[in-house]
Amino acid sequence: MPARSSILHGVLVALTVGYIAFVGWVTLTPQPAAPDPNSFVQQLIRLILGSAAFHWLGYAGLEFTANIGMFIPVGVLLALLLPPRRLWVAVLIGFAMTVTIETAQLFIPGRFSDIRDIIANTAGAALGVAMVSLVRAASAPRSAVGEPRE
Repeated sequence: MPARSSILHGVLVALTVGYIAFVGWVTLTPQPAAPDPNSFVQQLIRLILGSAAFHWLGYAGLEFTANIGMFIPVGVLLALLLPPRRLWVAVLIGFAMTVTIETAQLFIPGRFSDIRDIIANTAGAALGVAMVSLVRAASAPRSAVGEPRE
């Protein structure tokens, strides 16, 4: 019977690959020139921007925030797969994914490449890595004050 940690690692790898595939589907599929105003996404945008709490955000701010949110799980999942001293690699992979996506979007109908997406997506990956780092630091065993760790 495989060790529990190897099963968990396999599940984490599957989740990571699945989520990256989802990001690819969301960002690399062609879009119509004029979005359907009755689509779920358009209705959600109107709902969010129409609320008193978020009307100030505007479409550009909402899109920027959504891009950050979409890449937080990328940072979290990659950081969980990497050793603590290699977490910078997760941010680098998030950046490389974004540059690849934005370059591909130059050739996909209905898609637009934007430097702000590179900034937002990389920030999202970095936030995800930071969240994993904070949880790891908070859950690390502590030694008594003045006593060295073994």
